[in-house]
Amino acid sequence: MAGSPDWALQGIARFLAWMHEEHGVPLSGPKTWPAYPTSYGNGGGQRLTGARWTDFEGVCGHMHVPENVHGDPGAIDFARIIKYAKADLDVGDDTPETTTPAKPKVPAFPGRKYFVAGASNAYVLQLGKQLVKRGFGDHYKVGPSRTWGEADRLNVRDFQKSRKELRGDADGNPGPLTWRLLFS
Repeated sequence: MAGSPDWALQGIARFLAWMHEEHGVPLSGPKTWPAYPTSYGNGGGQRLTGARWTDFEGVCGHMHVPENVHGDPGAIDFARIIKYAKADLDVGDDTPETTTPAKPKVPAFPGRKYFVAGASNAYVLQLGKQLVKRGFGDHYKVGPSRTWGEADRLNVRDFQKSRKELRGDADGNPGPLTWRLLFS
C-alpha cells in the first residue's frame, strides 16, 4: 500500500479511531512494515516472537503474527494512519515531528466491557474520581471505588443529563462520547 491515496489511509484511520474508542485498542504498532514480497515469511524481520506477540497491544498486520507466512498489508504508511486516527479523535499527535502545541489529552476510552455490573478495575476508579472532580459524585456513600455499581451508573447518568449532547441517551452507561466530555 505504499503510495496509497490519503482518502484510503484516512478510511483506515477512522476504523482504528473507532477501535480505540470502543474497545481500547492502543493507537500503536510495530515500526517495521516492509513491502511485499520482502514481507512474506519473515523476509523483512518484521515477524513478532511468541513472547512479544503475547505482550503485544495495538495494531499489526498479518506479516507481524508469529508462525504466519502472510506478507500483508505490505509497505503501508502506518505512521501517517496513526497521525490521522489521532486527529480524528482530537487527542493530538505526540510524535517528535509535531511542531504545533499538542491539544489537551483525554485518556483513551478503555471500552464498554470495563463498566458492567460487578466489574472491578482501575478504569472504574478513574471514572469515579473524575465524576467527583466534576461535581457528579452525589450517589457515592463513601466515594468512588474500583468496582462498578449502581452509584457509578447514577452519577454517570447525572453527568449525561447535564450535557445537551448526551441527554437523549442518559442511561448511566459510559461510552466514548461520555468519557471524552467528562475528561475534557
